[in-house]
Amino acid sequence: KAYANGGASFLIPYVIMLLFAGLPLFFMEMALGQFTSLGPISVWRVAPFFSGLGWAMVIISFLVCIYYNMIIAYTLYYIFASFTSRLPWSDCKEEWLEFGCTPRGTNATMRNMTREMCADLKAM
Repeated sequence: KAYANGGASFLIPYVIMLLFAGLPLFFMEMALGQFTSLGPISVWRVAPFFSGLGWAMVIISFLVCIYYNMIIAYTLYYIFASFTSRLPWSDCKEEWLEFGCTPRGTNATMRNMTREMCADLKAM
């Protein structure tokens, strides 16, 4: 329910920045790469003032790759863990013990109660 917390208001600045910054920079990078047939570091010899921009592009790409590698690692872990006879997340182990973890087969009727019903139970 992102709309309840103002999630839609994020889309307005996002679309504005996408249209006025993201897409023009994307097409500029594509055009410079196509025109010069050089990499992101060498292409900025055209304008030495922007020489650090090529290095920034490479470093940001490297950081994004690290982020996506973590997502792929989690995905592979859960894929291979799902082939075991007992799923690691099927029961509440000690490291998972918290308020929201209830073992299978337990009476979970308290989860379907409203706040007022819980307050009435505490008053008894």
